[in-house]
Amino acid sequence: MPAGHWAAGGIKSLSAKHIVQGIGDNRFEPLRAVTRAEFATMLVKAAGLAATADAPAFPDVPADAYYATAVRAAAAFGILRGRDDGRFGPSDPITRQEAAVMLLRAYEAAHPGEAVPASAQDGSAFADAGQTAPWA
Repeated sequence: MPAGHWAAGGIKSLSAKHIVQGIGDNRFEPLRAVTRAEFATMLVKAAGLAATADAPAFPDVPADAYYATAVRAAAAFGILRGRDDGRFGPSDPITRQEAAVMLLRAYEAAHPGEAVPASAQDGSAFADAGQTAPWA
């Protein structure tokens, strides 16, 4: 990671907690797009969630993939859902609206019964709020 990178402190903190890791060869690549599988893995680790035996599976998530257990846990807790065709799309870059929805659902899974702060639900402060997909 480049010295002085704006996210260095957060990355080091999350790395120390084993929530994020590099991509191999001692590289982190902070400017590379995050995939749906990577984001699901980080959320599940951060929330401390585990998959149940009856957790949903996706046809495009190999059982032996490093992210398979995390994707199943995230699906079991309702944090993520598949695409319209039933696939998960693990290698697809995650969009900001997908990430926001997953973060909100992860908060709800980690804090059952707690009301989600209104500020987390209201996107009207953003000039492009009208471009958000109905599901988000």
